[in-house]
Amino acid sequence: MAGEQRQIRGLIVPLEGINLAVPDSVILQIVTALKPVAYKDAPRWLLGSLDWQKRRLPAMAFEIAGGLRHTIEAGGRFLVMKSIRDIERMPFYALQIFGMPHPVIFNSDNISAVENAVINSPLVINQVLVKGEIAGIPNLDAIEEMLMSQYGVFTQESTASSAEV
Repeated sequence: MAGEQRQIRGLIVPLEGINLAVPDSVILQIVTALKPVAYKDAPRWLLGSLDWQKRRLPAMAFEIAGGLRHTIEAGGRFLVMKSIRDIERMPFYALQIFGMPHPVIFNSDNISAVENAVINSPLVINQVLVKGEIAGIPNLDAIEEMLMSQYGVFTQESTASSAEV
């Protein structure tokens, strides 16, 4: 129909030092009070394995993986995401989050690109202004590629110790 505005439902997801604008189409659930079980010989950004609905999900610290921070505080809240790439081997994964995500409807009236945005991470495609908040658009392909590069690590049994960030 003419004049109909396209809308995408999503969440503004707070991390440490950055917000992400994530579409609902890839979000499954926000889970709390989970502590990942560390993988042996994993990079710092790969926090470990989360038990979620009788599945083991790789859990990622977005800020460390994206080079935005060297360390982050341990948190017990994760955003469970649907994979868009290799759904056979890794149908779901989790991103550590901080604070409480809030819903937003993205449309041309409330979203605009941040002019002269400095993108310091290969995991962020662009920065946008959404209802007065700056948020990064996550590069889901790069996130999943990074996780799949560690596929051999997270398909092995996790160590008994909890992840320390």
